[in-house]
Amino acid sequence: MHPIFQLRGINKSFSKIKVINNINIDFFSGEIHAIIGENGAGKSTLCKIITGMYRANGGEMKLGGKFYSCSHPKDAINSGIFMIYQEPNLAPDLNVYENIMLGYEKKGFGFIDSHQSKETSIRILDQLGFTDIDIYRTVKNMSISEQKIVEIAHALVLEPKIIILDEPTSALSKVEIDKLFSMLLKLKEKGIAILFITHFLEEVETIADRYSILKDGKLVESQLIEKFDADKIINKMSGRTIRFRIKKGKKKFSNEVLRFEGVNGAGIIQNVSFTLRKGEVFGIAGLIGAGKSEILNICFGLTEYNKGSISFKGQKISNLNPSKMIKIGMGYLPENRTRDGLMLDLNVTDNILIGNYNNVVNKLIITKRAEANHINEIINYLNVKVNSIEQQVCELSGGNQQKIILARLMNFDLDIFLLDEPTRGVDVKTRKIIYEYIKNLSDKGKSIIIASAYIPELLTICDTISVLFNGKMLETLPVNKWNEEKILSHSMGLLN
Repeated sequence: MHPIFQLRGINKSFSKIKVINNINIDFFSGEIHAIIGENGAGKSTLCKIITGMYRANGGEMKLGGKFYSCSHPKDAINSGIFMIYQEPNLAPDLNVYENIMLGYEKKGFGFIDSHQSKETSIRILDQLGFTDIDIYRTVKNMSISEQKIVEIAHALVLEPKIIILDEPTSALSKVEIDKLFSMLLKLKEKGIAILFITHFLEEVETIADRYSILKDGKLVESQLIEKFDADKIINKMSGRTIRFRIKKGKKKFSNEVLRFEGVNGAGIIQNVSFTLRKGEVFGIAGLIGAGKSEILNICFGLTEYNKGSISFKGQKISNLNPSKMIKIGMGYLPENRTRDGLMLDLNVTDNILIGNYNNVVNKLIITKRAEANHINEIINYLNVKVNSIEQQVCELSGGNQQKIILARLMNFDLDIFLLDEPTRGVDVKTRKIIYEYIKNLSDKGKSIIIASAYIPELLTICDTISVLFNGKMLETLPVNKWNEEKILSHSMGLLN
């Protein structure tokens, strides 16, 4: 069997820093090839070279046995290569079917055939198993996971030879992941080569035919899935074995710090009530569109609520807005980091310090030494990989961008942390760092609300878990009263 796509001696450098070093990999039609490695290992950079976002400094590529050169993403698309990036790349003010058909619309007499666009969109979404998605819904009003589905549907319009998926499941629930995997198997049967970038090793073992490990821009290993061994792979990715065992002592919660009573809002939240206590890690589980992010948005003052009450440390508060919530000691990590959490054109230092310079000010003067010491202390704690603290955030990998937002929260003196998909797109080592960070916050008496589609994560780090279904909180219980099957059945509305 001949490979559909070959990489030979691929190199790439940024500012004299080599980020891709002599990569040689073969990809085959009708196979799912997982690309795994820590944040900053070079996974996304390599795929951006394949799709023309970056130009390699050396090496060659072959597509179908012929030399392949790509200087622009359009060249890749025209050659049958399509990439779904980690962050949504859609037209936010257009609706679902307009985004799916964007650039591929059929025209007659100078007008777009909207009927054909709708039919094609419905057919593709049906193939993906997402028949409940409204094709008239505006994309900017969709969750990041729903937007991911629209992007995958968009990629399928031209029936590509190769599809590259960069962390496609990082914001999906188990039900949606199963549907996605079912669709990937159908694409595989059609002979499409799928490059699957992921940090979830259980997904590699479940769906992949081959895997390649990258570390520090170098290829460590490329094997058939029969050679898969999770512990050995983690060791090769990070240089040591990593276990997710967060020691949690028995906690007694007393002081209430936040209360929702009969809250309605955000177009979906219905009669939501819960209590967050000092030192508690409170998890919110649920499927796509259940309302997890909307609860955090209401809590932080990003979205209004029209019924019910919210209390902070026993006092009812109204007219919520982000500035007010930060002042009373609440911080927020958004689901979509690039759209809502980062200033991509600013550097690492500015992104961390923005909103609070108190830690680096001496007599109303910001001292560079204090600034550098403070920033380096935070990024070293979170193991953020940067060339320097003056590096632009847009140059960082997705996982390191996520850690920059966490670093910003560390720069404030907060009592309550709202974390929406806190480990989305991060590697196994960073996930453990974030889990330990959350535990340390809890041990210090800080309170945390975590919205996550990844059920094992909630079971690992939470003290209490509540399950949402269609905007309603069905049940709230201590973590030891839950298991994965019970959370999933509640998330689907199957209470019995």
